[in-house]
Amino acid sequence: MAATSEREKVAPGTISFELERFERIDGRLELSGRWFGVRGLRFVRPTLTLGFDDGSGARALADLEHKPWAPTDGDTWQAAFPCNHDMTVLDAELAVSPGIAIPLPAPGEALPEGDPISALPASAPPSTRGGGPSAPRRTRPAQRSAVPDELAALREETHRLRKEPIRLQTELDRSEQLRKHVEGELERLKLDSDGALARRDAAIDRYESVTAEREEAVQERNAAVRERDAAVRDRAAAVRERDAAVRDRAAALRERDEAVAARETAESKRDAALAMRDAASSKSSDATSERARAIAERDKAVAERNKAIGERDKAVKERDKAIAERKQALGERDRARSGRPATNGSRTIQQRTPARPPVLSEHHDQLIKRALAVAVLVVAALALLIVVGAL
Repeated sequence: MAATSEREKVAPGTISFELERFERIDGRLELSGRWFGVRGLRFVRPTLTLGFDDGSGARALADLEHKPWAPTDGDTWQAAFPCNHDMTVLDAELAVSPGIAIPLPAPGEALPEGDPISALPASAPPSTRGGGPSAPRRTRPAQRSAVPDELAALREETHRLRKEPIRLQTELDRSEQLRKHVEGELERLKLDSDGALARRDAAIDRYESVTAEREEAVQERNAAVRERDAAVRDRAAAVRERDAAVRDRAAALRERDEAVAARETAESKRDAALAMRDAASSKSSDATSERARAIAERDKAVAERNKAIGERDKAVKERDKAIAERKQALGERDRARSGRPATNGSRTIQQRTPARPPVLSEHHDQLIKRALAVAVLVVAALALLIVVGAL
């Protein structure tokens, strides 16, 4: 319906309403329009009577958003009503004062072009639409019929307003209880937080202690590994020394065997020389003295040879004794390493310097060389005697 402020379309003394908007928005019914013929009148809280598609109805009081709903001829007038019903609204009636009611179309329905809607008695059904002439009515009876409804609405509003402080006090008590509960929860959370911080600090201390112990254990392990590597190197060196001593002993045994073989060869040659000498002595008596001298020299050579062999055997025994002592020292070193104690809370291995096996001295080598030289001289002397005897 087009807005207009022309009073010529409205009969003098007639109250009418020009509807501009009537629709449902966010659970509310909002309407706006213009009043005519309301000069000097005062509106009470507007009431909206609704008719639904299932034949039921409901009444709604205007929100206080647009209070005091003062009417002014030709000016825009607005009101909003709560409407949480899911049913479809078929028609409605707006009551703003005793005896002033306006029939309205369904919310959102297209507004027809026409004259403003004339006011009807509040008790009359909303059957007249548009701006057509309204049926003649008596104003005073209509006002009497509208007063009880308005009084009922006012009593309902008064009752609701009386209950409002109780509801607000209940909400306040509930809020106070909620506040106390929240404060208690905050205190409990604070205590839990303090306990969690204490547990965290204790865990950090334990972690640092364990970390320090682990680092100390790693250092001890590294020291033990280094000592183990040193012991392995010492053992390898001892094994090499043992192998060298075994090779020396084998060489000395070979030399002894060679000396024995040479002695046996010399004895056989000596026996042959004696036999040849005896044969030669039977042929020539002059050779008797020479033979006696040769025998003396032979005996002397044999004595020197036997002395050399004794010195050689003694040197071999000393060498074998030194090897045995070295083996015994290696065994004692290994036993000492396996049973070494830990000191100062650590596993530091007390390294014992392994006993070095005694090495054959240069004097013994010289004795062996001298014995071999004597043996060679004895053999040479025997050979010389044999040659002399043969001559």
